[in-house]
Amino acid sequence: MVEKYTVIDKRPLSFTGYFKPDDLFRVVRRFLKERGYFPLETKNYEEVYEQGRQVTIELKPFKQVSDYLKQELVLVIKMSKLQDKLVEIDGARQQYMHGKVDIVFDAMIVTDLKAKWEGAGWLYFLRTINDKFIRKDWINKSKDEVGKDANDLMEEIRSYLNMIRFKIEQPAS
Repeated sequence: MVEKYTVIDKRPLSFTGYFKPDDLFRVVRRFLKERGYFPLETKNYEEVYEQGRQVTIELKPFKQVSDYLKQELVLVIKMSKLQDKLVEIDGARQQYMHGKVDIVFDAMIVTDLKAKWEGAGWLYFLRTINDKFIRKDWINKSKDEVGKDANDLMEEIRSYLNMIRFKIEQPAS
C-alpha cells in the first residue's frame, strides 16, 4: 500500500473580477511544464444557471522522482457566476469573463508506488525504518520541493489574476 505524506492541505485562493479562463489555464500549464510535472485532469464539467455559468476542474499533476517516490499536486478550480463582458484595455475592447474563482491547493508526496514493501509484516517494518532513518533527508527534500512548487504556483496564479485587475480601465457593458 502506498504511503501519502501531506505537505499542504486545502489551502484556498479566491478572486472575484475579470479574467480569461484560457489564459488562467495557460499560466497553470506553463508553470507545470517548467517544473517537470505531468498534467493530469481528472474532472472537467460546466453547468449553466440563471446567474451565470459554473465550471469545475480538478487537476492532479505529478512528478515521478523515482520508482519509489512521486510528488503530487491537487488543484480544484471552481469558477462560478461567469458572465461574458466587454472591457476596454488600452483603448481596445476585449472579451473577458466576470465571476468568482475559488482554487484549493493540496500538495503531497507518495512513497512505495508499486507496493513492493507490503508483502509481509517485516517488509513493512523495514520500509518504515528506511523512510524514518535512512531516506529521511531524501523524503524531507521532496516534501520541501513539492511545498515550494505549490506555493510558487499559487503566487503565479494570484499575480496573473491581480495583473488583470490593474489593466482594466473601466467596464464597457
